[in-house]
Order: sequence, then C-alpha cells, then structure tokens
Amino acid sequence: MNSLFWERAHGGLTHFPIALIFVATLFDILSLFRGRVPGGRDFNAIGYWLIILAGIGAVGAVASGLALSKWQVLGTGLIRLHHLLVWPAFVLILGLVLWRVVVRNEFSPRAFASYLIAACCACALIGAAGFVGGEMLLGETKAAPEASAALIADAAQGRHLFLMNCAHCHGDDARGDEGPDLHDLHKSDARIHQVITGGIKGEMPSFAKKLGEPEIRQLTAYLRTLRS
Repeated sequence: MNSLFWERAHGGLTHFPIALIFVATLFDILSLFRGRVPGGRDFNAIGYWLIILAGIGAVGAVASGLALSKWQVLGTGLIRLHHLLVWPAFVLILGLVLWRVVVRNEFSPRAFASYLIAACCACALIGAAGFVGGEMLLGETKAAPEASAALIADAAQGRHLFLMNCAHCHGDDARGDEGPDLHDLHKSDARIHQVITGGIKGEMPSFAKKLGEPEIRQLTAYLRTLRS
C-alpha cells in the first residue's frame, strides 16, 4: 500500500475519534447537571459508549499514522511535535476507556472529577495534535504553488537558453533539424545533465564550459515541458 492510500486512510480515520472524545467529555460534563437538564440521567451512558468508540477509533488513527510516517515513533520537525502530542493523548484515551469499562458509571464524586480532568487533558492534547497535523498539511499545500512557480520560472529561462544554444540543431520548436526531436523525452534528469555536459561524440558538443548547474537545471525544466 502506497503513501497516498495511508494519507487518505489517516485523514479519514482521525476525525472520528477526535470528535468522539470531545463529545464524550461534553456529555460527561453535562451529566453533572443531570438534575437540571432534561434527559440528563442518560448523559453518563452516552459518554460511556462514546469514549469506548473513541478508543477503538484511536487505534485505527494511530496505526494509519504510523504507516504513513513509515513506522517512525517520533520522527523529526513537525512530525516529531505531532507525535509528542499524539502519544500521551493516545495513552490517556486508552486509560479512560479501561477506567470506564472497569468502573462503568459507578464513580465517586472525587473519582469522576479526576476522570473529567484526564478527559479534558486528552481533548487538549488531541486538539493540539490535530492543529499541528493541519499545519503540516497546510505547509505542503503552500509549498506546492511555490514549487510550481519556481519550475515555471526555470522553464521560461530554459526556453531562452535553448534558443541561444540548442535551436540551431534541434529547431526553434525543438522538433528536430540536424539534431533529434526533443519532445516527450524518456530520459532521467541525470542522463540529460550527462548529455549536456559531456556531449555525444560525433553528434553533439559538450556545453560543460558554457552552461553551469543553474542553467542546466533551467534547460532541463524547459525540456520537461515539451509534449507532442
């Protein structure tokens, strides 16, 4: 299974446990006022089942996240920060589920207060982890247009370099003249670099002394735009 699959799976699996833990905590807090709120006596039962569902969903969310990060428990950069928030939240959620299953709704007032504090901490951690995850996604989204803009600029400059250095053999439209048609090249960037710098004996001169690395990159970017 590729990264795209795990990215989609993780995105889908994380929203449910996040929503469930928040709603479960809300119902448990509302149960404190069950004498004043209509239907308040059922709030504990709703919170009970929601926290169990949140725990089940959290397992899938964490497993898909690990697969997406290639099984890095911590990682680096924003992924590390994300994981440093996720792991304690995950442990807290599983602990809350176990606590709830063992005690069910037979809490003493002090124990229930401790449970609610732990649940609120889990909500804070999972909310922060979700925020960092969103920042990672937003960072990738911002980077894509910037990368595209840089590539377009390189290709435009590469077109100028092509006309100055290559068009007399390959034609102004790169369809070929003395040299071959350069549309739909199935060569790697490394191979293109090798041909430009080394030339082809008896067919093409070397441009190693005329074109530097930035120019070769720009010329390659232009060649990649040539499609039949």
